Amino acid sequence: MVKTMNGLDPRFNLSEGDDPNHIFDEEYELIAEVKENLPEIQDYTDRFVLAFLFARKHNVKRTIKLIKEHIAFMEEQGYPPAIGGVNPVDIRELSNESGEETTYIEGMVDKQGRLLLYRKGKLFKPDQVDYNDELKKLTWFWYNLFEYASLNTLRNGMVVVNDMEGVDRSNVDFSKEGRKHHEISMSKFPGRLRAVYMCNSGFLFRAIMAFCRLFMKAKIIKRFKSISSDVLVDYIDDEYLLEEYGGSFSFDRAAYNEEILQICIEREQSLLAALDAPKKKKKRRRRKKKSVEPDDE
Repeated sequence: MVKTMNGLDPRFNLSEGDDPNHIFDEEYELIAEVKENLPEIQDYTDRFVLAFLFARKHNVKRTIKLIKEHIAFMEEQGYPPAIGGVNPVDIRELSNESGEETTYIEGMVDKQGRLLLYRKGKLFKPDQVDYNDELKKLTWFWYNLFEYASLNTLRNGMVVVNDMEGVDRSNVDFSKEGRKHHEISMSKFPGRLRAVYMCNSGFLFRAIMAFCRLFMKAKIIKRFKSISSDVLVDYIDDEYLLEEYGGSFSFDRAAYNEEILQICIEREQSLLAALDAPKKKKKRRRRKKKSVEPDDE
């Protein structure tokens, strides 16, 4: 089989100029097959199923296994079903007290159209992390992607720019809880981590890789690459490259958090209204039918 940039079969790759949210006919067939085997997700969106199909390279058997593991995790956490694309986590419940080390902006991608995340290792404080809150954020993040990221972005996977400048031992979580969180993020969600650029890592790179080998698969480890931040221009277009790395991208975190909060609240209200509309229509029909029935007297 021809090797593709995103690791998927060539017949499931879009051509230049195609609709980024295009779904192939064969993919609709695969979605139907998955749903047929998983009655509990009948009311979930096709985009949800597709994300898992991408993660398992369109292998139905492996996709079903991953979705079952994901649903079991969601039930264990007490999250409601994501019927009609409604996010099971209310964004208003998420804490802003942690997570400053990671930057994600909707629509931000690298030169190969892969979802782009920036991470500042020195801002991560393991002793201040509430992993229950982090799991909520992780869940919200993925369900937001399921419905609102470009499908082509989900096809292509994810890239992380991990800036290690100023990082020391206090910024690395060696705890069992931290490792468990990483295991959940890699095995209970349909993540497609295609590359991790470890910038300014120096001698720490080998030490961190040695630690990661304790709980990460070898194929994932191979996707970590130690580079200088000066060469990020080779991987990321100017519009999405942070100013500190020579690009033109800058943003106000507080303002963006407020903006995305309002956007997500409006999206949720729209989805809930769409789900509620058929119910109201059904009730109106019932009332009309009752009003024309002849009086028994």
